[in-house]
Amino acid sequence: MRRIATLLGLVFIVLSGLIVCLFAITLFLNRETVTRLSLALAGSTPTTPAPATPTATSTPLPPSVTPTHTPLPTFTPTPSRTPADLYINAEDIRVHPEPQIYSGDLVSSEVLPNDGAAVGLNDLGVAINLADGAEELQLGFTRVAPYDIGRWMQATFTWIWDTTGLIGSQKIIVILDPANDVVIGDLDQSNNEVELIIDVLPAEAWPVNETETILVMTESNCCIYHYTTNSAAQRGI
Repeated sequence: MRRIATLLGLVFIVLSGLIVCLFAITLFLNRETVTRLSLALAGSTPTTPAPATPTATSTPLPPSVTPTHTPLPTFTPTPSRTPADLYINAEDIRVHPEPQIYSGDLVSSEVLPNDGAAVGLNDLGVAINLADGAEELQLGFTRVAPYDIGRWMQATFTWIWDTTGLIGSQKIIVILDPANDVVIGDLDQSNNEVELIIDVLPAEAWPVNETETILVMTESNCCIYHYTTNSAAQRGI
């Protein structure tokens, strides 16, 4: 009996082992079948999608600009401001002594007329008058002549005006061709006169370092000089 029981136990153990093996095989087969069925239903083996390649977009070019031709302005010559006439401007007159005139000074002047008509200025008459109320007092009259080494045309007035006793604003009038001798080249006589206002300071306002000066004249090989002593002009000569 003991042998039979032992034999039965062994058979039971063997049978149990076989059952476990069959169960494991069945479970493995079922899992493989399920996997195949799932893949079949999906249609293909799942793959990782490739990253999308960005599509290059072109930047539109700006519209082309058609060059336009801009015409250049038409040049119109400006009429000359120099009249074709005998005339004079304030800047054509120099008055001395400079830079200031004091009561008691002897005044000189140079006048440089303009020959816009190119008729020649040699021997042209020039007068300088002093306005005395409603009247005019002639201070001097001379004629234009070539002057200095440059031989420019100039009317020279030397010490023609004694300012002793005068103080304040004084008006002098420079007149070209006062006798109206010039006919050709002087159609407009309104530009033959210039008025200048000269400020005469009191003698007491004369700088101390110039109170001992006097007006003198000297001559060189080319020129005649009018100047005051003890001045920069004298040192320059």
